[in-house]
Amino acid sequence: MVHRNARTTAISPNGVIWVGSEGGFSRYEPDYQTIIGSYHNTPAPFLDLSNYPNPFNAESTIEFSLKEINPVSLIIYTMTGQQIRRLVTETLPADVHRVIWDGTDNSGREVSSGIYIYQVQTGGYAESNKMMLMR
Repeated sequence: MVHRNARTTAISPNGVIWVGSEGGFSRYEPDYQTIIGSYHNTPAPFLDLSNYPNPFNAESTIEFSLKEINPVSLIIYTMTGQQIRRLVTETLPADVHRVIWDGTDNSGREVSSGIYIYQVQTGGYAESNKMMLMR
């Protein structure tokens, strides 16, 4: 069954885009002034996000390095996205930073064994990793 408004898109070997329907094909010339998405070739504001030991029992050190002074937040989440602990919310200098998480929530209560996500965020950039707590 062919739908009346069905459209087909094809790209020829020389890169020409053709759009068509049951009435025929037309050459498509995109408006390059319209930006649908953007690609920024800017490097990430931090590097080497990691934690050790992983898995951990009593505490784990989260390490990241900033290339320049930036406001930073470091938050621990459950696998379902619930915020457990906010470890950092401040402007930090360009340097290697180490933050220790002791396996407690914002109220100081020990959290259960499991997999947690830690996320470092600065400006419009965020990076996350998993860590495993084994009590």
